[in-house]
Amino acid sequence: MSYNLFFDLAALCSLAVLLFTYKITKHLPELKNKLFICLSLATFISTCVDLISAEFLINHSSRNILWASNIVYYVFAMMLPCLYSFYTLALVGQQDLLRKKRYKFYFFFPIIAGFIMTIITPFTGLIFTITPEGLYQRNFGVLILYSFTIYYMILGCSMVIRFGSLLGFYRQLLTLSFTVITLIAVVIQFIFPHLLVQHFGIAISLQMIFYALQNSDMVTDGTTGVLNVKSFDILIERQFRRNKQFGIIAIYLEDLDFLISTFGINNMDVVLKQIVSFLQEQFFGITIFRTRTDSFTLVFEEKTENELVAVAQQIKQKFETPWRNGSMVIKAHIVECIIMCPKDAENTQDILDIMGAAFMDLRYKGKGILLARNIDVSTRKRFSYVEDLVKSAIQENRIEVYYQPIFSTEEQRIVGAEALIRMHDREGGFISPEEFVPIAEQNGLILRIGEYVFEDVCRFMALNKIDRYGADMIDINLSVAQCMQTELSETLIQITRDYNLNVSQINLEITETVAAHTPELLQQNMDRLTSLGFACSLDDYGSGYANLNYILKLPFSMIKIDKEIIWSTATDIHSHVVLTGIIDMMHKLNMKIVAEGVETEEMKNMLTELKCNYLQGYYFSRPIPGPQFLEMMKKQAIKTGFTKFSERIDEIFPEELYPEAELEEL
Repeated sequence: MSYNLFFDLAALCSLAVLLFTYKITKHLPELKNKLFICLSLATFISTCVDLISAEFLINHSSRNILWASNIVYYVFAMMLPCLYSFYTLALVGQQDLLRKKRYKFYFFFPIIAGFIMTIITPFTGLIFTITPEGLYQRNFGVLILYSFTIYYMILGCSMVIRFGSLLGFYRQLLTLSFTVITLIAVVIQFIFPHLLVQHFGIAISLQMIFYALQNSDMVTDGTTGVLNVKSFDILIERQFRRNKQFGIIAIYLEDLDFLISTFGINNMDVVLKQIVSFLQEQFFGITIFRTRTDSFTLVFEEKTENELVAVAQQIKQKFETPWRNGSMVIKAHIVECIIMCPKDAENTQDILDIMGAAFMDLRYKGKGILLARNIDVSTRKRFSYVEDLVKSAIQENRIEVYYQPIFSTEEQRIVGAEALIRMHDREGGFISPEEFVPIAEQNGLILRIGEYVFEDVCRFMALNKIDRYGADMIDINLSVAQCMQTELSETLIQITRDYNLNVSQINLEITETVAAHTPELLQQNMDRLTSLGFACSLDDYGSGYANLNYILKLPFSMIKIDKEIIWSTATDIHSHVVLTGIIDMMHKLNMKIVAEGVETEEMKNMLTELKCNYLQGYYFSRPIPGPQFLEMMKKQAIKTGFTKFSERIDEIFPEELYPEAELEEL
């Protein structure tokens, strides 16, 4: 028989390219990768043996050579579908199934039976025979081997279909295509034995799987070529399972975003590659990961902490000299963190927590070399926990607006309130605004939260018509981020229009921090807001940025004096003088004054004598939910007889609903 060898030659070239490409790219030492390379090597060897066998048959070589070459061919031909089924099992992460007796039988019995049939073929002629004339003849046993091949293909497909949902539809499809293409090639070669297309079909399938599932881009960083954070997670967990000590040096590039904006991303990519080259050359054989955009992680086996400190010193010395890209000189500053495992960390998450604390906590900025045992991880964990709560707070309805009443010294009644944000955790407990607001400002969610609070207050005011109970105005805080938005006034006015609300009922509180750092943009926003009818007050006056310049320039109508100044007057005569001066000065500037932190009757009387217009603090009420504030205003209206409407007070508030005992609570 004359054999067509071109398909095998094409398969051989394709497999050679595949093996070379796999060799020069990075891959994790996972079972699925090991099985893939075994499958590729077995196909390469099987193709070579197939070519040799066909060539010997064409030239009628020695019968012993023909027997041996065909035996080897069938052994490898049996291995290929078996390896494929094992590969699919590892691909979907179900290799542990082989510990069960039933699955051991499913996967091992056919291959063992096929090996035995192949080995005894020279004595039984079960699969093939070589005639005295040197002619090759297939026998009945070939059908059994082909049935084993089909069995393993179906078995592999069933694993992908049953457990491969995490692969995604297209990756599942590509994995299954190996079976389809291979079976088509097997059928063609069975029908037309002279066309050696079986290995060509397998080679094409392996190329598809390699670029779809074994692509190194999935495990390496595209810029530097080192392993990425996904690889870090996999390999570090494997290191922990080995129960051996290993050490980590994490390198954090401070202010990388600033360097990128200054020198350009292309120049910084060159510097990052230079850093990796230095690390690879200086510390040959170590594993390097790019675990974050701005950090690299080096893993050392069997090194002591002192040895790692020495390594870290070498790296630090290198970074003391600038990196160069052509004529450009770039100075990069780093923080290094040494983590001994499992002493300092028992799993991958512990390592990431330590790195996060070391790199993100401002307490460690510029510290050089840090040891994990000296890092406060609890603060970072708490930060991450609260950050997670903030991200889902609005969707999970865990943000609530409380109201702290504001008392008028002139009218001797509560005339409004400050809206204060409160957030619950998932168990119903409170998270302090002093904790979650700075986090929301860092991750940008403060804009959404601020808009949510503003709308919630407007809804509360509109639905309950609180002005009829004597609540003239509600104070709403604006964050730094909100004040920096050019469309701020349009957003706020649209919300008030949605609720048909008079904007004169709203006082916008702006902190001194905003006024000090964004005066120009703030002035544009405030001019627009005040022209629309909003009132604006300067919050926390005296807390750190006391600058009269922006008080004179910006259209504030009210000043809220920080509670620390109020509290200090009880023990410090100088504070009392300062407070008296502030109040007198603000009155001369035609500004109203609110004193925060009023907690005792003595404070109330003192501030009233100093002619503070409004008082706010625990002496009058803690911050309370909206319904309780509304109830307080109703009781006050009944007690004082206050109403803005022409109806008789007892018609608006029936006396029987509010017994005298409840009124006395006020």
